[in-house]
Amino acid sequence: MITSGDGIYSNWWRNKGNISPPEIHTILTDDNLDRHLHDYHAFGDETPYISLAAGAVLRDPAIMTNLVYDAVDTALFFATDDWDRPGALFYCWTVVGFHPSVPFEFVSESVRDLLIYRAWSPFHHEGEIAAKVHISANQIRRVEWWDPTVSQATPSHSWDNLGYQAPDPLLNERDLIRAPVIP
Repeated sequence: MITSGDGIYSNWWRNKGNISPPEIHTILTDDNLDRHLHDYHAFGDETPYISLAAGAVLRDPAIMTNLVYDAVDTALFFATDDWDRPGALFYCWTVVGFHPSVPFEFVSESVRDLLIYRAWSPFHHEGEIAAKVHISANQIRRVEWWDPTVSQATPSHSWDNLGYQAPDPLLNERDLIRAPVIP
């Protein structure tokens, strides 16, 4: 996925083979996003969405505390089917919008952000980001292979992507203005 430059394809693209821009437009719908999130067992082979773990924080008012769900722990749970089989973790970035943007394939959906997606979901604690159709290889920083028969504490193998491009040019931030130090 990295060395070939292919990146990560959605199940829909991988199973269909060839896709066209008009097909992308027709498959990126609110209904299909909901099916991806809440009926993956039936829709998983056809989904144009790619689930990414971003972590989440939930409040428990009864004990007045925040519960943190780490993105890596969540991703490992899914990748290894709760440590029943080996699986891969991809460390990557994607552009996420401030509002629902389902028709725009280049903007991922922060579906567990309650300020953006307010409908109740039993999976909110997973902190999912739903990427669309494809994640470019140059957005993938590293891949780790986790084999529970070897270790549950460290990956069995790790590959850094030499073609990785950090998203810095896309960020809306300025360098810190530094004043000269006068002794």
